[in-house]
Amino acid sequence: PAAAASDLRWVSYDRPGYGGSSLNPGRDIASAAGDVAAIADAIGADQFAVFGHSGGGPHALACGALRPERVVAVVSASFYDDLATWLEDGARRALDACGVPAHARSFVRVPGCFELPLAARRLIDTGGFDAIVALGVVVRGETPHFEYVAGECSRGLMDVQLATGVPIGFGVLTTNTLAQAEERADPARGDKGYDAAVAALSLLAVG
Repeated sequence: PAAAASDLRWVSYDRPGYGGSSLNPGRDIASAAGDVAAIADAIGADQFAVFGHSGGGPHALACGALRPERVVAVVSASFYDDLATWLEDGARRALDACGVPAHARSFVRVPGCFELPLAARRLIDTGGFDAIVALGVVVRGETPHFEYVAGECSRGLMDVQLATGVPIGFGVLTTNTLAQAEERADPARGDKGYDAAVAALSLLAVG
């Protein structure tokens, strides 16, 4: 039986073919997200999602909240500046696909990944953000710095989101080589900045 509009929280659209290596993210996802958002709005749903299929199965390509408007902060580590720019580009496109307007997003830079947890907590403590996207790169070197920085960064971000209840999309790349980080940050390949932003927004619909 059909549910009353007031009982509906999500409208999802699962289309095989989205999400493969031939995906045109700029046109295909935006078009699908726009169609699904219109349907969600018409029936009074609060959230919408677009799913695609790749070799690993279905995954979220875009999601969004129609009511109320969500405010998101993207905080990124500048240590690998070019890779930070790639990750931010992915996050920006995900926010576009999820319907987060330009005035409801902020981009903040910190020196390195070790500073990400405190930056996220300070942003959350302002009371002005519904979700955070944390972006950065830690590459293993010849000293133990990798374990200290990568481990404390991930633990700190988890502690912050558990303490505050504000979702933090984890887009911190921890790799053995710079080439691996480049592959994962590159919007044309791994596009992990996009994935981190979608993950943060998806959590807003839980509970």
